[in-house]
Amino acid sequence: MTFAAWVSWAEITVMHSVNERIRDINMSDEPISDVPLTRATLFQMIADEVCRDGIVEPYEKVILQQMARFLRLEPEEAWKIAMHAWNIHKDATVVEQSPIDPLKLYSLALKSVISEWEIDHLEERVLAGLRKLLHLSDENHKAILKEIESEGKPNTVIQNDSKAEIAPRIPLPTPGSTTDALGMRLAHDPLEAWLNDHRYWFPLKNNASTAASRGWKGFIEGMANGDEGVMYDGLDALDDVLNSLENLTFVDVVLALAVVRWSRVLLKTTFSANEVGDARHWPGLELYRRLCVKMGPILISIDHLRDKTPIENALAMALVFLLEDLCMLAKCRHAEPIGSLGCLISYIAKISPKSQVSHRAVDLIRLLTSMVARQGGAIIESFVTACRDICHCMPQNHPLTLAAHTSIMSLAPKQAMFPASYSPRANTSSSPSFPQAVQRLERLITEISSQDEEERLFIKALSSTDLSPVDEILSATTSSHKENKLEPAAFLFRELVAMIFPVLPGIPRPVVAFFALGSPGGHHEEMKGGWVQIMLKKLDGNSIQTIPKFPVFPSTSLMSVPLKGKDAIALGDALDRSGGAYDVVLVDPGRKGVRIWHQVGDLDPTGNLFRVEEKLLSEEKFEEADKYLDQALSRHPWMSRAWVRKGLIAKQGGDLKTARQAFERALEVQPHDPHSLTRLGVLEKGEDQMESSEMILRNALRILPTEPSAIVTLASLALSRIAGGENAALPTWDYYVAGLHASQGNGEAFREIVAVGDSFDPSITSGILTIPVDTVFYL
Repeated sequence: MTFAAWVSWAEITVMHSVNERIRDINMSDEPISDVPLTRATLFQMIADEVCRDGIVEPYEKVILQQMARFLRLEPEEAWKIAMHAWNIHKDATVVEQSPIDPLKLYSLALKSVISEWEIDHLEERVLAGLRKLLHLSDENHKAILKEIESEGKPNTVIQNDSKAEIAPRIPLPTPGSTTDALGMRLAHDPLEAWLNDHRYWFPLKNNASTAASRGWKGFIEGMANGDEGVMYDGLDALDDVLNSLENLTFVDVVLALAVVRWSRVLLKTTFSANEVGDARHWPGLELYRRLCVKMGPILISIDHLRDKTPIENALAMALVFLLEDLCMLAKCRHAEPIGSLGCLISYIAKISPKSQVSHRAVDLIRLLTSMVARQGGAIIESFVTACRDICHCMPQNHPLTLAAHTSIMSLAPKQAMFPASYSPRANTSSSPSFPQAVQRLERLITEISSQDEEERLFIKALSSTDLSPVDEILSATTSSHKENKLEPAAFLFRELVAMIFPVLPGIPRPVVAFFALGSPGGHHEEMKGGWVQIMLKKLDGNSIQTIPKFPVFPSTSLMSVPLKGKDAIALGDALDRSGGAYDVVLVDPGRKGVRIWHQVGDLDPTGNLFRVEEKLLSEEKFEEADKYLDQALSRHPWMSRAWVRKGLIAKQGGDLKTARQAFERALEVQPHDPHSLTRLGVLEKGEDQMESSEMILRNALRILPTEPSAIVTLASLALSRIAGGENAALPTWDYYVAGLHASQGNGEAFREIVAVGDSFDPSITSGILTIPVDTVFYL
């Protein structure tokens, strides 16, 4: 068992009873004072003290985790000891008097910790926690320490078994100790999933009829260039092919369905060019609406085919793609396209009513209903419109129809298509669907279910927290607009208030929250992306202020509530407990819905990182910057961003050896930090370690699919392979370049990498089609 797994167990024991049986724990039941004192028995004493009242407090969990590290116990051994103590005391109703003198226990722990005659910062924190547990004062600590010092350097106090002596020091808590979100992403490779899908769709255009290929080309060109007329003419040509029924091939039909998949490109949003209006601009609005209208006749033509069996796989995949789009829009608070998307979903589901995918989508609709109900506003209106389309098109006894009707009754009962008494017996019989489509849908349902559970936890935590600073800002802003004879609603949707919560009830990590004050629906385009960059600035009086590193739109008003006094100190403590992991949340105006980002390693409560990045680096004061980074790391060694900065400073100075050491140290303290992975991967490429570089960078993109440096470097690696005649690398290059454009726009990085591709022989790259179709690039 890894240390991270053991820590995960420690988290679980707080919320759930431990029912599993403990086997092969050969522990003596005799009084602890009669057992020879080893590191293991000392840990057993501490575990007994922690569990004696049947309750494990958060700070007590930290004591167990850190003491296991400092006593150099094997993770499996520490886990067994802690489980043994928990099973003995979990049902305790009366707190028993400790059989051990707390002063003696603390003295033994102190002697163990300072066995090398020095106490580092983390060890001080462990001892402070142990004093709190044993109700000892700082004066007790000083007295015991003075007594130990008078005895000389301890070297025989604890009996060291050979196993404990040679065991390596357990590393700092990793992101997995407080959140599985980052580490779990390594289990899914978005590139591989895309390539598998690509192998299904890409060959179609090479085998389609001339007329269908011409229509497809027109659709793609019109969509890529934002030309509504060209796109519509292409869709018309595809419709003509299907209606003629002459020489119609299976490939022609599936190519028409591929339009549904590529329509995702039109859902991309960008910053508005109007700096005084809404931040979110949807350039594909008109094209998407026209596409949805035109796909109606195309799908009706497919529905009239006598034998739809050959295209069932394509139908299943197309429906899953649309459901992914629906989830993506709900998560991004992008309400406008949802109504039109409902039409496409209902059409596809109607064509294949017995598909396992259409039946399984019922659970997804239920989850999304809960999500949009919490968000409120325009998102509810659009979702209800989509559900009405499903009710209109699908058989009334289909499970998807019933789910859509139930959603309407829950969200807007006056808009129901059927009477309130409507409850036909659902036809639950379904036919097996394309396994690839079913697997993709199951993964989507699992993701949304997990997201729903997390949202509920955060809403519950926020509801029991003092949010008066946000309320005061809302009241003052509203009054100000009214005094100036302005409509508050027209301005509040642009307001954001940032607050830091070192502790939220039930949340294992510190939280940086951004509260949206206006109507739901999504002015805040700047809060889109896989990682919300935030800096902390130290103010006078040791207060801490949130400084966004993401681009704030000119019309957005972002106010930050400083963290003061003991709360500022508590933030550092909380980050130490979480190993540097924290959450960022965007809270909807009704405070019933949130969007969550799990992050790690770059939130610096000392303010040194802010000073370095905002001032010293721009002034090229690299030595001074390095010193400030060292100060931050001496206080919080889990800060991977500080290690990355040290590595970049060394790299800029030509010291690649030191740079590598810094990047490797960053990964040692935060194995799941995508930015640290990226820097090491780029360095590997510079040293011609191509295989290692590609592996590291792909892991970075599994965790953060839009990391631009990782995308650019992997795209350049793919181009090198293409230049060597490896045409199989074309789809890989296509994926990365498309992703770079989708996530970063037509910026300098995109233009540079495309320019390199343009230098190759056109015959080599003629098959490249840089059209992004993966949701990870839009979220």
